[in-house]
Amino acid sequence: MPITKICCMGAGYVGGPTCSVIALKCPHIRVTVVDKSSERIAQWNSAKLPIYEPGLDAVVQKCRGRNLFFSTDIAQAIEEAELIFISVNTPTKRFGNGKGRAADLKYVESAARMIAEISAGDKIVVEKSTVPVRAAESIMNILRANHKPGVSYQILSNPEFLAEGTAIDDLLNADRVLIGGEESPEGQAAIEELCKVYEHWIPRKNILTTNTWSSELSKLAANAFLAQRISSINSLSAVCESTGADVSEVARAVGLDSRIGSKFLQASVGFGGSCFQKDILNLVYICECLNLPEVAAYWQQVIDMNEYQKSRFSAKVIESLFNTVTDKKISILGFAFKKNTGDTRESPAIHVARTLIDEGAKLHIYDPKVEESQIMSDLSNCGAILEPELVKSRVSIFKDAYSATKNTHAIVVCTEWDEFVELDYKRIYAEMMKPAYIFDGRKILDHDKLQKLGFIVQTIGKKIECQKLRGSGKIKLKIEEKWYRYHFEALSCTNFLKKVHVLDFRRLKLQTLDDGFAKVSDVSAKSSDDRANTVSHCLFLPYYPEGSLFDILQKRQINITDICASSNCMRAQSMKKKTLNKCATSSNRIERLLKSSAKFFSLTQDYDLYFNKVFNKSITIFGFASDQSSDRVTIDVARTLIDEGAKLHIYDPKVSHTKNKREIIRAKKYKSRFFFLRSHTGEGVTDHV
Repeated sequence: MPITKICCMGAGYVGGPTCSVIALKCPHIRVTVVDKSSERIAQWNSAKLPIYEPGLDAVVQKCRGRNLFFSTDIAQAIEEAELIFISVNTPTKRFGNGKGRAADLKYVESAARMIAEISAGDKIVVEKSTVPVRAAESIMNILRANHKPGVSYQILSNPEFLAEGTAIDDLLNADRVLIGGEESPEGQAAIEELCKVYEHWIPRKNILTTNTWSSELSKLAANAFLAQRISSINSLSAVCESTGADVSEVARAVGLDSRIGSKFLQASVGFGGSCFQKDILNLVYICECLNLPEVAAYWQQVIDMNEYQKSRFSAKVIESLFNTVTDKKISILGFAFKKNTGDTRESPAIHVARTLIDEGAKLHIYDPKVEESQIMSDLSNCGAILEPELVKSRVSIFKDAYSATKNTHAIVVCTEWDEFVELDYKRIYAEMMKPAYIFDGRKILDHDKLQKLGFIVQTIGKKIECQKLRGSGKIKLKIEEKWYRYHFEALSCTNFLKKVHVLDFRRLKLQTLDDGFAKVSDVSAKSSDDRANTVSHCLFLPYYPEGSLFDILQKRQINITDICASSNCMRAQSMKKKTLNKCATSSNRIERLLKSSAKFFSLTQDYDLYFNKVFNKSITIFGFASDQSSDRVTIDVARTLIDEGAKLHIYDPKVSHTKNKREIIRAKKYKSRFFFLRSHTGEGVTDHV
């Protein structure tokens, strides 16, 4: 018997658009979408729909009241329908077995029990929600245990393959429609009835039929594969930023391989949405339940990489803004998880915003389709920020991008809305605090153009050299300690080699000037290309404001084994072995040496300053004392550098160079490898040992 009446339980992102298109293409079928939420149903019956989807408004307006209806009368719709879609939410469990991974099927179970209670005739029940494998079996058990005499059911699996933002086009021009059911004659007959509905606009060759379990698993597998591609290219984006490669060029080269293809190879701040993370976690839980830990670990890594990408991007924002965003105004452009939708579920913008608020930032947020109430709810619930009052005090929502970016220190692009590409960034730059930063988390902006306007630009998967700042050609370095205050001035770059690096263990703010040092990162700088080759390769500033390097390592509980394992310094590796055989006092000293030297070499490797060697390179150490006395850590660092073949230039205004020399020289091998300076400009060399 042909289907003439369809009921859809659930008026959300799946049920609403799917049934609207069915009503459009099957005018002879009465389609009723029901939901317990009277507010949501009222929105579906209004001029402003509860969800934004391009093309959805036109479809609903054409069909609503003709053969498309939205109602809260669930019982009547179930009783009249021959075919019932279950399109309810299946969130991840927040408690009990499988917490944080397994799908919570309470709404599916509730829908099944309601169908069994109300139905007085045969029904075809279709899983439209994304469910675990063999969920159809659970639905059938509920229906059969509660069925009335003479009533029979057939359970089909018909997963959706919609992408938010293109859902209507995906429905109208589907690559495939997947229908799974029992292999019995009754099951095959039910499959055929649903096929006839789709055949009104989908070619039969694009309708794939399988058994129920294959259909359920195919949905999870499809989302897992798509998310895997995103995490794969995002993992390579970190490599690109460290090596100088461009992830967009890498993705294009890889995507031209016909075996791979170019889709879902766009590096970004991370994936979001209601499906990818939820479905992969569900798949992980299923694998664990099936005693397949290796398979579970494989798919878990896709989620872990996505979390790493979001955290890495957030850390880049903070690090670039001088390692502090306290009371700084930061504009976040885009809050939805992708463009052309108002859905914020698992949006990367939530992670970025929460991190910045935790760090004390004041956020200006703008998204063209996300309501203010939704943004405030996302930032206040179930995350690092639990106090709504704190969110209200630090978050402001704006109606346009220009007002959201005015008087801010930085812009963070979290959603790839087309309008963000077309903004007048010259106007935006003029109204921002300087220096003005843009962090392009979606790789949609013209970075060269932005740099010419004056922006400092950071993005995903590409190392962008900071443009030179205007100045007088000198660098001023201000150092403040409890017992002394002084300035280093007149450090003209003509006194340095062409490539100069500053390792600032004090994390001082270095003012970089046009023909002075061009800043590369918070621990390194290089001079202009046209400077003469003269004095020094490196300035080494070995103290933090809160204490020596060793003190900081202790406070941060950095394990010596971990440091040595991450360092390629052979000397550090061999010294680690000796530590195990020393007494406590001697062990502590060697531990300090290991930590300082390993930390130093780890930094040089991270920034590729020395190509893993300092042999015959001149290194200037500014500061050799703590509380007006020689510091053990600095001496250990100096000896380590000398052992590696470096030539040291040492200057400290408060400590006698004779004492420094005596502290360092304990063996002949240290002679002729360093000399002391009477002034910070390199003038008046008094000793060459």
